[in-house]
Amino acid sequence: MVRAHLTGVPIDVLALILAACTVSELPLLAATSKLIKETSDERRRKIAVLMPFRKTFVDVLTCSTMVRPRIMKLSDAAMQAFSTALTGGALASVTGLDLGSNQIGDHGMIAFSGALATEALAQLQHLFLNTNQIGDAGMQALSTVLAGGALASLEKLYLYQNQIGDVGMQAFSTALAGGALASCLVLYLYSNQIGDVGMQAFSTALAGGALASVTDLRLDQNQIGDVGMQAFSTALAGGALAQLKELYLGDNQIGDVGMQAFSSALAGGALASVTDLSLWGNQIGDEGMKAFSAALATGALAQCTRLDLDYNQFGDAGMKAFSDALASEALASLQGLYLSQNQIGDVGMQAFSSALATGALASIRFIDLDYNQATEMGKAAMRDVADARSFLVDLA
Repeated sequence: MVRAHLTGVPIDVLALILAACTVSELPLLAATSKLIKETSDERRRKIAVLMPFRKTFVDVLTCSTMVRPRIMKLSDAAMQAFSTALTGGALASVTGLDLGSNQIGDHGMIAFSGALATEALAQLQHLFLNTNQIGDAGMQALSTVLAGGALASLEKLYLYQNQIGDVGMQAFSTALAGGALASCLVLYLYSNQIGDVGMQAFSTALAGGALASVTDLRLDQNQIGDVGMQAFSTALAGGALAQLKELYLGDNQIGDVGMQAFSSALAGGALASVTDLSLWGNQIGDEGMKAFSAALATGALAQCTRLDLDYNQFGDAGMKAFSDALASEALASLQGLYLSQNQIGDVGMQAFSSALATGALASIRFIDLDYNQATEMGKAAMRDVADARSFLVDLA
């Protein structure tokens, strides 16, 4: 796939470039950062005429067929000009657009959504809007056009590192419930401000069959607590997200109650295809870990190859329950296990070491146990089994 990066040119100049140049051969247009190469003398001439300053043209080379001027710090005003160009038919055949790492806020997002409503970018499959300043108003505008059928071919949507809260998530969920993004495979919403209310709305949409094809979902670094996790787990228990392979819920506010609900869904067969599960940086204690371990003992997460439970609050009781589940051949496909920054002491470490010594975690290659509460005695037992089975372990 050809990828054109446009980073550094004023947006009004970009709009003129788009109007002047044939871009049908550019299936992916990126407005993030990189140089562009161009071999066509005619197109180079057109761009040079349009550019107010040739110094904004950086390192024009001759080994590619793409035009790559730069756009820096794409703002709302710039986004409005860009959106006007889109409504005129610019980039009509583009299948990917990267507008990440700019300064697009709600006004720019509203203008962009207006362009989408005119069926601009109808062929788009990949859309990057990450690392901007999009809040609830911008998310509401986007959701409105999604509900109207825009971006029906979209497969990957990146909205991480914005300012989307519950109101925006509710609007987005309403669009999803109406059938928007039915072809979506990858959805990244991490590093926003989504809390329990937004997660409840999202879960309701999932329970109705939304995002049935998604394989990669990231909701980490939000404000999701037990209430949101319970709603999400209910949707999972009903068969939502059956195709999911990767689920990231780290750095939220999920505690034992949320983990118990999640574990109940897992025990009932939810997320049977997941290979990568991240729950780091939550508030999961011994009771949550016991419930999770009981689910694992039933065969839950049998396909999982990576499990991240770093930075939680479980100690020896939770670790002993986890070790007992592993001894029953749970997580036999696991290759990477992350348990650092918990409260695991010698008792939990020895129980874990004993399970491993008898063949638990048959596929394991790496375990992170840094910064727990075990003494040298507990650590020595773990080092011994790691040496005997030839896997790596971190035990700072």
